[in-house]
Amino acid sequence: VEVLRGRGGIQITDLYGDGSRATVSMRGFGGNAAANTLILVDGRRLNNSDLGSPDLNSVDLKDVERVEILRGSAGALYGDQAVGGVINIITRAAETFSLQIEQDIASYRGSDSRFSVANRFVGGASYRLSGSFRETDNYRDNNHQRYGNLLARIGHEFERGDVFAEFQQTREELRLPGSLFDDEIEQDRKQTLNPDDFLDTDTDVVRVAGSLDLSESWVLRGEVTDRWSESDGLLTVTGFGSSLLIDKRHRSVNPRLQGRLPFGTRFLLLTMGLDWEWTEFELESAAFGVTDDDQRIQNFYVLGNVPLAEHWSLDIGGRHARV
Repeated sequence: VEVLRGRGGIQITDLYGDGSRATVSMRGFGGNAAANTLILVDGRRLNNSDLGSPDLNSVDLKDVERVEILRGSAGALYGDQAVGGVINIITRAAETFSLQIEQDIASYRGSDSRFSVANRFVGGASYRLSGSFRETDNYRDNNHQRYGNLLARIGHEFERGDVFAEFQQTREELRLPGSLFDDEIEQDRKQTLNPDDFLDTDTDVVRVAGSLDLSESWVLRGEVTDRWSESDGLLTVTGFGSSLLIDKRHRSVNPRLQGRLPFGTRFLLLTMGLDWEWTEFELESAAFGVTDDDQRIQNFYVLGNVPLAEHWSLDIGGRHARV
C-alpha cells in the first residue's frame, strides 16, 4: 500500500490502516474503485467477484520485484474491473542462491520477522521459499494484529519454455477498535467502544502456470489458479454485535496465445485468449442473514498492436464475455 500511495494518479483508502482492506482508486472512481481498478499478481486476479477490495496484505513486499501500472481502460485485454486501470504486481524469481533473514522491532510491541531462500540450478530447475510473520498491538485499544505469510514456488525452465507451481498461505488475526466521533476522540483517541470486535482471515492459493514457444513467432501461455479464503469475525453496528462468516473460492483457467508477426519494417503484436472463472461466495451474518452467490464467467478476447510509424502505434481489440 505504501508503495502505491507514492505514485501519482493513485488514491488509497485504507479502512483499517494496515493495508488489509485498502481500496486503490485510479481515474477518480472513489467509492466504487474496488470494482473498477484491477489488481493482478503475476497476471493473476486479486480482485473479488463480490466487489470487495482485494487483500493487498496477501502480497508481502519482500516478494515483489516490481509493480507495473497501466492507466486507462484495459477491458479488452483484462476484462471486468479494469475500467480505471490495471496494477500488476510482479514477484521475484530465483536467479542464484540467496538467503535473507530480517527482524524488525517497533513501538506498540511490534515485531516483524522475514526470511527467504532461493536458488536456480544448472539444469533449469529453481525454487523459492519465503515467509513473513508480524505481530503488533497497534495504536488503538483492541487493535492487536497477528499476521503470517508463507510462499513456496518450484519451477523449471527448458529450451522452449518454462513451468512452475506455487502455493501461498496467509493467516491474519485482527482486533477491530471501531470508529469514534469527534467528542470521543477528544476524550481518548485510543479508546474503543467495541472491545470484542475482531476479524480473522485465512487465505490459500494454488497456482500452476507455464509457457511454450510454438515457433519463432508464437508463444502459448496459460495458468490454472485456485484461491479460497475464510473470514470469521464479530462486528458491532449501532451497538449490536453481529457474528460474521465469509467463505470465498475463486478458480480460473487462463490460456492465451501471443504472436509477433512481421508488418512492413516492424512487427504486429497479437494476443488472443480465453478466461474461464468460477466463483463461490457465502456470507452468514446474524444481522443480515445468509447470502449465497455462484458466478460463472466465460471470456474470449483478442488484442492487436499495429505499428503505424516510428513513434505511433494503434491498439485495437475486443472481448466477449458471458456471465
